[in-house]
Amino acid sequence: VDKMNLHHHSMVIEKLERALPLVKDQTLKRSHLIGRLGDLYAERARLKFISEVEKPCNNCLGSQNDRHKAISYYEQLLSDRQQKNRTHAIFQLAHLYKSVGQLRKAKNLYKVIIANKQKLYSHSLVGAAHFDLAEIHYAEKKFKTALNGYQKSLKTPDIKNKGLIHYRIAWCQFNTGHLQ
Repeated sequence: VDKMNLHHHSMVIEKLERALPLVKDQTLKRSHLIGRLGDLYAERARLKFISEVEKPCNNCLGSQNDRHKAISYYEQLLSDRQQKNRTHAIFQLAHLYKSVGQLRKAKNLYKVIIANKQKLYSHSLVGAAHFDLAEIHYAEKKFKTALNGYQKSLKTPDIKNKGLIHYRIAWCQFNTGHLQ
């Protein structure tokens, strides 16, 4: 089976957006449709961004526009009655906010995930939130805060990118004067 390319994403998005007005508000079908549209726009933005990096152009294919459109769909899911839809949306939103430079919003959502870890979110999602929040702090050169986040993310049994986390920890230690 071939992967969906930009053209296929665009066709599916167009069809689903035409179907959206036909589905009643506050129904499970509408929530799934909104979530799927958010996913499709986010994935199309990723594909466009890859092409933009390969070509010498800045947002020539509109990856930022697609990210903003994905954000608008995911934001609609934050008030969804089903926790599963909200959980998916909140993490996607945090990542997309980070991607479009809305770091304050991204930080706030990661903090919501971390603060509600016992009640609402899986260990792996909380670990990923610690990692992504640490990445923001690292980019801001807040190495002590980033180090704390990386160390917390490592406590997650199934955390991915352990090599990168250890690499970042080493640089945080270096930048905070802990050379040993």
